[in-house]
Amino acid sequence: MGPPGAGRYDPQGRGRCGVAADLFHFSRPARHALAVLVVAPLAWRRRRPVAVMLVVGFQLLVLWFADPALSFGIGTQLAFLVAVYTPAAWARNRQLLLAATFGMLAVFLASTAYAFAFTGFVDAAIGADAGPADGLFSPATALLLFWMLKDTVTVATVFALGQLAWSRAKAAALAEEQAETISGQAAALRDQALLAERLRIARDLHDVVAGHVSVMGVQAAGARKTLRRNPELAEQALENVEVSARGAVDQMRSLVGTLRGADDPSTNDRLAGPGAGDLRQLAREAAGVRVTYHAIEDAPDAIASLPPGVGLILYRTAAEAIANVHRHSTATTASLTLRVGRDGQGKRYAEVEVLDSGRPKAGTSGTGLGLLGIRERLTSVGGVCEVGPRVTGGYRVRVRIPVAAAGAVHAQSTAQDGAR
Repeated sequence: MGPPGAGRYDPQGRGRCGVAADLFHFSRPARHALAVLVVAPLAWRRRRPVAVMLVVGFQLLVLWFADPALSFGIGTQLAFLVAVYTPAAWARNRQLLLAATFGMLAVFLASTAYAFAFTGFVDAAIGADAGPADGLFSPATALLLFWMLKDTVTVATVFALGQLAWSRAKAAALAEEQAETISGQAAALRDQALLAERLRIARDLHDVVAGHVSVMGVQAAGARKTLRRNPELAEQALENVEVSARGAVDQMRSLVGTLRGADDPSTNDRLAGPGAGDLRQLAREAAGVRVTYHAIEDAPDAIASLPPGVGLILYRTAAEAIANVHRHSTATTASLTLRVGRDGQGKRYAEVEVLDSGRPKAGTSGTGLGLLGIRERLTSVGGVCEVGPRVTGGYRVRVRIPVAAAGAVHAQSTAQDGAR
């Protein structure tokens, strides 16, 4: 960097480039030590890239005035280029880097102008007896502009190469970060799907096992107590235990087949869970409670055309509600109503309602998992749930499911299961 004169400089350290050459006469070992001093800061170029660039630039500037030949050596020039490239490729504070680079370049250009104006560099470069200018600029001005342009282009080129390396490294880091983010999101989605699947299995197991087993326990206890006093009543209770056991086995078989994810469509149809069409049989086979069934539909075959997912939710809800009547209420009768129609906005819905008029049994408070499962199922399909005591006495469980939304959710779930 700097004005010409290195090519005309005396190898012994005494040249014709101005006052500096007459003031400093370095021995060869001293010149080697100065060269090492310029290169040494590069050892910290990764930790403090901007500071190292400024230090090397300042040393090169001082060396240029003290020993121009050494400042134009290959080693010192390469050290300066590396010092400029490194911060452009590694510095984190880009604003500080730009300010430092432009400031250093401005100092170099000002030093070059000073050397041309107030030292003997011009005479050393073009000769003291140079004639008048033949072109647009005088020889001295043209040479000054040339060296300023050369310095600017050199620094800009090296800086641009460093900036290119910075941009590529930044893009690679961004791509790696995005890949890690995507991987983390995928893992979170997998965990979420796994949790949802576990909750679904827990709900199904509760509905299939808890309902039937609890009825079996109650009926078996009743049969044991009435076996001697009323054998016929005990026999009826044992028949209810048998029916509940068969129902539990059938539904467990269906649940296990569903969890295995059979690929054969015929197998899937055969193992499909109960639906809205099975509510009548559910009411007829209810153990311990006499259930009256009512079906209200706005069009023929409206119940039969309900999506399987909707029918399954309606069935599970009704079964849980009837089982709760038997477990937690003094009522011996209940009503089960299935409605399929359209609301005020013309949207189709399916609704199931279970009512009883009994009072809560003492010491029969449950865990609440059954009602929690009902609410979770309805949330997944955008349904609503009303559960609580009635003003006139008894208990009410009513759920309403938008058929279109639930059908879309069921279709999407089926497609995902098929993809897996």
